Amino acid sequence: MDDIFEEFLKNDRKIYHDEFLKENYSTDSYFELVEKSLKDGLDWREVVLGTIKIWKIPEEKFGNQKLIYLISGEAFNWIRLATRIISSFNIQPPREQINDFLFKGFLPFGFSENKFKSKIGDVKFRGWQNYFYGVIVEESVIELSKLKFMKKVFSSGIDISEKILDEIYKEIYGDIFEVLWEKFNFYDQKGNRNKKYYLPKTTGQSQIDEFTYWLFKNRLMNSTPEVFASRVNEALKYLDNVKMNNMMRISIN
Repeated sequence: MDDIFEEFLKNDRKIYHDEFLKENYSTDSYFELVEKSLKDGLDWREVVLGTIKIWKIPEEKFGNQKLIYLISGEAFNWIRLATRIISSFNIQPPREQINDFLFKGFLPFGFSENKFKSKIGDVKFRGWQNYFYGVIVEESVIELSKLKFMKKVFSSGIDISEKILDEIYKEIYGDIFEVLWEKFNFYDQKGNRNKKYYLPKTTGQSQIDEFTYWLFKNRLMNSTPEVFASRVNEALKYLDNVKMNNMMRISIN
């Protein structure tokens, strides 16, 4: 995945329209297939990935939550969908197996990148790559900037305040958090006022992911290739360290 800046500029990040359709599909139809496959003795991991491959619902309301699987028609969160599918099982696998499968790395535990791609299909895999760089890596870009800023603040003895922390967003994205949040909610991707939007009083993880992906695209459009690539590479190294530390923690426990 070298030259990621060029790749994002050259490639159309949109997922094919027939891959996700809101009409004529219900979660019940998928979960009936899931239960039948499990009763037939198929491994639950294979069932989850097979269901992801044929899934066509981009988002749904589940209880009090809005679950967004596909952000902006581009970024696909396989972990959120897999978690939802597993929650539908009549008989749950052991919790440790579920946690390993979902959270022991960025791909399903025990699956190579090529094997994972073959299980969920090329289109959804490309959507996952968009999510990885647009949400997970972008979160690490923000976190790294926070860590650098904290180090600078602690060494100088300056008091930390919300106003000072807002400067982190201003340095990365050109505005403070509050202004960026308002732009995200009140304007569409072309910068036109969208009257359907409002400032939400509460947010779920799906909405936070949407905002992060919007920040990523904002940075992609406004950064030089050198600055963009530098931040991405630093974030990837940071994620590798985090993953390694988590694996060591798991092996010790």
